[in-house]
Amino acid sequence: MSMIQQVRYLCDLDSSHIHTHTGYHQMIYVRQGDVTFNIEGRHYHIDRPSAVFIGCHEQHAVTVHGQAYERYMLNVYPHKVGLHGNFRLLSVFSDRPNGFCHVLPLYDTLHMDAFLSLLLAEFERQDGEFADAPERLLCSMLLMLYRVNPAFFPLAENKRTDTVVRIKARLERELTDPPTLSSLSREFHLSPYYLAHLFKDITGYSIKNYHLLCRIAATRELLETTNLSITDICERVGFTDMSSLSRYFKREIGCTPSQYRKQSKNSPTA
Repeated sequence: MSMIQQVRYLCDLDSSHIHTHTGYHQMIYVRQGDVTFNIEGRHYHIDRPSAVFIGCHEQHAVTVHGQAYERYMLNVYPHKVGLHGNFRLLSVFSDRPNGFCHVLPLYDTLHMDAFLSLLLAEFERQDGEFADAPERLLCSMLLMLYRVNPAFFPLAENKRTDTVVRIKARLERELTDPPTLSSLSREFHLSPYYLAHLFKDITGYSIKNYHLLCRIAATRELLETTNLSITDICERVGFTDMSSLSRYFKREIGCTPSQYRKQSKNSPTA
């Protein structure tokens, strides 16, 4: 299934309270408006076209200052980012090294408008023959942004980051039987302490929390896109029992899996 959970175009005057989007990362292309983003306590005033990248555990809010807030919103499932061939570009959604800036001001709005309008059209078309078209467009758009400002993207290719990329891909792939810190430290010939610190330094998450995040995201996707029973979903994403799944899901999402399934069928996720 697609890495992209949702693409939407919105234009309104609505502000939002502090919240998170556990279950998907988000990119917002601010096409027009005068807004302030509060992301993890950092304030970004935006009054020109900009791309904003928000990780799925990052608390954020938007204040709209008196004129229409026109934007495209794109959600990406976190447990599929590391499985994609363009994971270095996609790392802008998930990795948060020290000094990371969430907002990239844009000058070439013509190309961004073209990419986002076409991406939205392809996503809504749901063309089985070209199901990967939205992902290809997303990666092409990110490559364009990378060419404009490579320093904005958190992953440069080196041994440290390559180790983290490989571990993330393992955690995303092995939902039911994840590698332990001890086994990873042996595999990569690093001490457990150093490996844990390295992973947290680059991604912003502990290895344990990142794996839990992937399992919650996979649960959310299966609830949205399949008719599998919650018992089957529980087994598929690696929770030991229904009680554990419900407890962690409610802690991260704010409702039980069954409640979420009902809500997702009644309204689109924004």
